[in-house]
Amino acid sequence: MKRHTESFVEELRFEASPKPSFYNMIERGTYPQGQGTVLSTFTLARSLPTTDEPEFIPITVNQADNCASTFNAVPVGFGEKTFRPEQFGWKGPTICQDNLYFDWARTKFLDGYMRAMKKNVTWTIENRLAAIYDHLVPKAVASTSLTFDSGGSGYPGTGPTLSGLAHTDCELTQEHLDEVAAILEEEGATEGPYDDGWVSWGEAGPVFTVQIGLKHSTRILKLNSESRLDFRYAEMGKGEQGSSILKRLGASKTIGNFRHLVTQFPPRYNYAGGTYVRVPTWIDDPTITKGDGVKINPEWRAADFEGVRVLNPYVFKSLVIPPLSAAGGDTHWMPKSYLGEWQFVTGGNKITSGNVCFDPLEKLGIHFAEYKHAPEPVMPKYGRLIIFRRCVDTMECVECGT
Repeated sequence: MKRHTESFVEELRFEASPKPSFYNMIERGTYPQGQGTVLSTFTLARSLPTTDEPEFIPITVNQADNCASTFNAVPVGFGEKTFRPEQFGWKGPTICQDNLYFDWARTKFLDGYMRAMKKNVTWTIENRLAAIYDHLVPKAVASTSLTFDSGGSGYPGTGPTLSGLAHTDCELTQEHLDEVAAILEEEGATEGPYDDGWVSWGEAGPVFTVQIGLKHSTRILKLNSESRLDFRYAEMGKGEQGSSILKRLGASKTIGNFRHLVTQFPPRYNYAGGTYVRVPTWIDDPTITKGDGVKINPEWRAADFEGVRVLNPYVFKSLVIPPLSAAGGDTHWMPKSYLGEWQFVTGGNKITSGNVCFDPLEKLGIHFAEYKHAPEPVMPKYGRLIIFRRCVDTMECVECGT
């Protein structure tokens, strides 16, 4: 009898992708029309006395002295920052209408590819928002003295400038985070420009959010025996379900003034040429049999340094540029989206550049997506980036019994 020369499993399987943080945290607004490509944002400065012990003039019975009051000027001012819009575009693979008739499980494959492409768009935006965040916020390295720079200024480049940070051999500890909490409280980060409860309050004061690596979140407790003891006794009586000590690796926990937002893929760096160089998390996977895929970068796993971020949604705002559908003079355009949403475009003359593909019946099609926004600095000093040396635990060797 005649048999199939090749058969396929009906079910398609997917590799899991991590969940984004900045994509959902950063507030979005609308870029104003007709204002050009460079905008300024203004922040009113604090108006507080520079003298902690002001000298008040005693009042005497002399009527003339009482009328001759000295009026001291009150300082008021603002800080100005400029920002501008930016854009990014994506396209999917070319799809031929006639070939789809013969392709096996075309609906499952196309739906699966669309899910993958949507994740790629989300994570491209996530990575860009994180890079802008790292550029704007003050940065420091873990050391005996935690000294932050003033943060980035001007238009954010591809990544933050880290050449001004010193080389460090120190690991991040709870003591460093306690110092950061004190600095943030002094800077007024407990209240937002239009506070909606992002920074909550607990028994120990304000609770900030720190994005921290999976393993180092657990090491924070291990590095401080007193904190570990306090944490253990604080959880007594809660049982197996309520005790944070018994939670799985990477579970959410609050230590001191920080809620740990655990990430499996924190930013990692190597130190070269007097600066910290970001190591890519993902690289191309050569084992993929058709098309393209990625795998975890071995150099990322072995990187010497790691970063933690103190998160605050008021660091900057993403002003999305809405597409213009009409502009007077009887001008009209088809509806578009600049939010990274995929749109399927058909016609060889539309989807190819250079040599125009002859496609009179528009059988060829490609998915396209665009994202256009302008990052507006709001309160960069409310966030932080700290780089520290990664110390790898040596595992205990349990020898076999005789």
